[in-house]
Amino acid sequence: MRIAKLFICLAITVFVCAGVLSLPGQAVAQKEGGMLIYPLTAEPRPIDTQHQFGDKNCDIVCQHVYENLVWVDKDFNIVPWLATSWKMAPDYKSCVFHLRKGVKFHDGTPFDAKAVAANFKRIAGVKAWKFVGAWFDSTEIIDDYTIRINLKQVYTPFLTEMAQLYTRMISPLALEKYGLNLGNNPSGTGPWKFSKWEPGDKLVFTRNSEYWQGKPRLDGIIFKITPDRTSRMMAFESRSFDILDQPQYMDIARMEKKGKYVSYTQPSSELFHLALNTLKKPLDQKELRTAIMHAVNRPAIVKSLLGENVIVAYSFGPVLLPENLTKKDVLSYHPEKAKQILANLGWKPGQDGILMKDGKRLEFSLMTPFGRYPMDKQISEAVQANLKAIGIDVKLEVVEAAAFINWVMSDVEQRKKTRVGMIALTRPLGATLEFAFIQHYHSDYRPKKGFNVSCFANKEFDNLMERARVITDETERTSVYTKAQEILFDHMPVLPIYYYRSYFFTWPHVHEISHFPPAYTPAPNVSHETWMDK
Repeated sequence: MRIAKLFICLAITVFVCAGVLSLPGQAVAQKEGGMLIYPLTAEPRPIDTQHQFGDKNCDIVCQHVYENLVWVDKDFNIVPWLATSWKMAPDYKSCVFHLRKGVKFHDGTPFDAKAVAANFKRIAGVKAWKFVGAWFDSTEIIDDYTIRINLKQVYTPFLTEMAQLYTRMISPLALEKYGLNLGNNPSGTGPWKFSKWEPGDKLVFTRNSEYWQGKPRLDGIIFKITPDRTSRMMAFESRSFDILDQPQYMDIARMEKKGKYVSYTQPSSELFHLALNTLKKPLDQKELRTAIMHAVNRPAIVKSLLGENVIVAYSFGPVLLPENLTKKDVLSYHPEKAKQILANLGWKPGQDGILMKDGKRLEFSLMTPFGRYPMDKQISEAVQANLKAIGIDVKLEVVEAAAFINWVMSDVEQRKKTRVGMIALTRPLGATLEFAFIQHYHSDYRPKKGFNVSCFANKEFDNLMERARVITDETERTSVYTKAQEILFDHMPVLPIYYYRSYFFTWPHVHEISHFPPAYTPAPNVSHETWMDK
């Protein structure tokens, strides 16, 4: 099934240094063995793909351990994976999957229809995936390797949902044995199986010798926990690490110029943005949020801090999808317009230049991590300066990972009482507008029920999104999505900043490695075919 007719350029640039990299025609004999060292930027949360909420490092590990019934390739086609084929019912209310035979989970449990049924029973009970209840009804085992998934209603993104992080398959034996502690004892069907976890230091995974696509060539992967970016860089350049994922964008040109490494880059659907707390007065007014948007010089900020390494965002959805609506004229830098909007709302400059209304200053906090995302703190500082220029006093709150995640997942009542008016964060937007918009903007998915971090609530938007998911005609569905996106442009629940370009470097001794496709968390994919000749 084709999700979108889209060409995505995957750029892989090889830089040659004499004596380091073999030239074309000088084939290097493939080798087996070796532990590939892969740094993570922080300690991941427990490696439970069905209880993984917004932790990129956890998802990177999960993508190497767990697998889905289907896969979304680099061209956004849905292709067979743990299921070899499928057939939707004529009324679109059920789908029969034919499962791949001979597949085992890491603990030896067979992958079969019973395993799929056990996984969906668990998935349906996870509160954070509340939206599953809108379409999932039941499973029906037809035989050992055939299962029917019944839907409550027509749900057009169904097959794409089968490729999401929360629908990856976990050993039913592990589910029963470990329950919510499964994340410390992960067991999937992927090429790498869990060996040990030394908190604060590393996670070790060894080859799954019975992997269904073939025995992995490497002995395993060591995910090395290295929060400090300078330490990551130094360890990579000294060959202590085989991979450097998510390099600082300021380092990319320097590393490429050295001519010692292999560089990989790919567009991504991850959006770095500032979510506005729509529950906090006066940010509950869409006009004020629009004024903030016009006051921030996003193109200049992005260019000065990140150069051409990212894409300035002029939309709310996955930039790679053709149905994603882009409006450069609406998301424009126009400080005088911002000042006029604020004046029309009754805000007037005080003695110190900060706007006042009814005896209250126009002020709030902007929460940002430092180093979690490329130039997160620096962008927040630039936004702070832009807003001060029009009379808004923004206090910067730089927080550690735990405090950041706790606030992101704080509930509605906590949002109303906090000083935080904006928060800098990134969200993967997936392979469909359904996945991007339902989770991030539908009122039913405010934290702790979902990832609507801005707590945006608009009944018309909700109704349009609910309507779109049951429309089978692609043209009609795109029209409904367009109307929903118009509402986002009008209400401005978040301030889009940039879309990632995902980069990573390897030493030339690492072979047969690539990015995970753009529908997934951008990261190096150490597959069963990856090998090293060091």
